Amino acid sequence: MTWPALPAGARLQIVTASSARLLALAGEPENSLDGLNLEDQAQRLRALAVQHPPAFSPDHPRPYDHQTTHHDVKMRAADRSLRVALLRPTGPTGMLTPWPSDPKFFAVIATRSVRGNRQLNLVAHASDTSVTITATTTGRELRLYRTKSDAAAGNIRAMTPLPPIVIPQATTELSTLDETVEVGQWYAYCGIAVGQNGASTPVSGPVWVYVPQ
Repeated sequence: MTWPALPAGARLQIVTASSARLLALAGEPENSLDGLNLEDQAQRLRALAVQHPPAFSPDHPRPYDHQTTHHDVKMRAADRSLRVALLRPTGPTGMLTPWPSDPKFFAVIATRSVRGNRQLNLVAHASDTSVTITATTTGRELRLYRTKSDAAAGNIRAMTPLPPIVIPQATTELSTLDETVEVGQWYAYCGIAVGQNGASTPVSGPVWVYVPQ
């Protein structure tokens, strides 16, 4: 998300709500958007966002200063639900802007469509100081890549390679620990598996994980 620079002294908080949360507060079933195209789903969620401010929570820990003009809303690669976002400025006097009554002020965000890769599936879980990556695959070697950049996620040439892992024979699931992460950061992981004949699988879709502070 991008926006113009704010006046000096102003601050900005991005708040978001999941489609499931908005539908729940509206008393509507989670599958009520099924059968609608993406444009109609977004229109419905914007209308609900106007009516249900409690569904929203901050998407980053501290408000941005007036010079910040960009924010990445992080969603899991496998997540096919929608998320609604709103920019809430606070003026130089500290007064928060009123909640919008016009749906056009809300942005509806979907994950990028990622082509499925049945040959390699990654799951990542963070602890206080490390990330555990579990891979379901076969082959001779697992090569993992990591980035903090949304733009680089999925492009292994732009990501940082981790040490390759030898896959034991007859193994279809293995885990590894990444202890070189920083707390308070989002990381995306991708990987490829190299077979006995040297051929590699397609790159897995990026898996995002947050390392708590």
